[in-house]
Amino acid sequence: MYALGLATIGMAVYWLSFLVLDASTPPDIPGTINQIAQGVTSTAQVLLQAIDSTVIGLTRLAFVTLLILGLFLYFTHLHRRLGRDLIFGGVALALISQFLIPALARF
Repeated sequence: MYALGLATIGMAVYWLSFLVLDASTPPDIPGTINQIAQGVTSTAQVLLQAIDSTVIGLTRLAFVTLLILGLFLYFTHLHRRLGRDLIFGGVALALISQFLIPALARF
């Protein structure tokens, strides 16, 4: 475990050494760490936005399908109770995915 920690630190120092452009000036380690942290943060934000839009798109497809199938079953009297439950589920999923998830994503 100790060797793994040393290897990790060694690799970090090795990769950080490539970020130094001029060997005559001392490296700006806090600035370099700040740049790396900003890069990771921006990448994570883009990834979370992509996940958020994907989840909203998939739930939109799901609640539209639930509503159409529920309306069909309810009004054709094939299975009124299942149709009613699918309609309620579709409405609940629509409210959650269209209002609650975007509101939580703003925080």
